[in-house]
Amino acid sequence: MNSQGVALLSVVLIIVFFGIAALAITTYITEALRLNVANIEQEKAIYAAQAGIMHAIVDYVNNGSITEVSDVSLDTNLSFSIGGAGMFFLADCSSPRIIANRKLKDITMTNLNSADSVTITHMQVSWTPDAGENLISIDLGRGTVEWSGTAQSGTNIDMTDYTIAAGTTENDVWLDWETGSDITSMTISAILTFSDGSTVEIMLLNAGSGSDNAIIITSTGEATASYTCQRTLKAGYDVGTSEIISWEESEDHL
Repeated sequence: MNSQGVALLSVVLIIVFFGIAALAITTYITEALRLNVANIEQEKAIYAAQAGIMHAIVDYVNNGSITEVSDVSLDTNLSFSIGGAGMFFLADCSSPRIIANRKLKDITMTNLNSADSVTITHMQVSWTPDAGENLISIDLGRGTVEWSGTAQSGTNIDMTDYTIAAGTTENDVWLDWETGSDITSMTISAILTFSDGSTVEIMLLNAGSGSDNAIIITSTGEATASYTCQRTLKAGYDVGTSEIISWEESEDHL
């Protein structure tokens, strides 16, 4: 190969090298910009979700109820939604009473929705310490029990559907454990499932003492400027102390 051929090949190789380098740099910059935009949209969505939480709290403080809303606009391509039956469920577990060491009562349940009823379909009761005791009865209205049998801690119980009308408080909730059980120092929690598939977790007893008087609010923020991005928060608001007591991000968007 003569010197001209070698020089031409070198030029071609240099052009190819710089072409590849330019493509790599362009791809890197494009991807970095895309990720930067994505991060901005993610942050906007979480801020919108927080705004939804505050909206629900203000609604409760001003009106004593919470109204489900969808796609409330905060700005162009930015909105929030709040809802789910679990969000309307206020459990006052601040002053429970224990009867005969094994029966838990004086827990109230309120449906904060001023327009629609909520229906509880399942209840999963868990307790610690767990010495193998059995829950034997759930009665949410001191009338006909919604469930009776034997269930160990953590069992998801499919009980008779129990509906709480709009704006109604149920004051007579009873949970019974088998004879010989002692729940006086237990921590007891329950996950309630509603007919719309939403859930809420409440602490019924905290080491034998009262727990929260709280609402669990679900809010989904959505940003759609470049593409659709959703972030969802679940926040616990204690109506007795007027404080937000928990924040948790959820993958279950409204």
